[in-house]
Amino acid sequence: TLIAAALISLSMISIPFLGLYVATFVILVRDGILQVFGNNASAVINAETESRYRATTLSTYNMISSIPYLFLAYSIGSMMDLWSVNMVSAVVGGVLALFAIGSLFFVKK
Repeated sequence: TLIAAALISLSMISIPFLGLYVATFVILVRDGILQVFGNNASAVINAETESRYRATTLSTYNMISSIPYLFLAYSIGSMMDLWSVNMVSAVVGGVLALFAIGSLFFVKK
């Protein structure tokens, strides 16, 4: 998932500087990457969880993965009103890249 975070942050940083067609292609590839790694997490949960807890575990995982959007949607929307969508995309991508780089040093392997 660290590779996915790096690719997503790179796409968010580069989209403001790309042309319309290239940026559209990058967004489609990014969404495809998100789908693949989202399914990967579900596959791991399905493989490692007992069947009687599986539905609850998958629901909890989906809810927890949606919580950051709940807290950040209003703030990001306000920033887009003040600045531009391209600038906010680059800033959010830069923050995601910092978290991805930081996780290299703090996550145990």
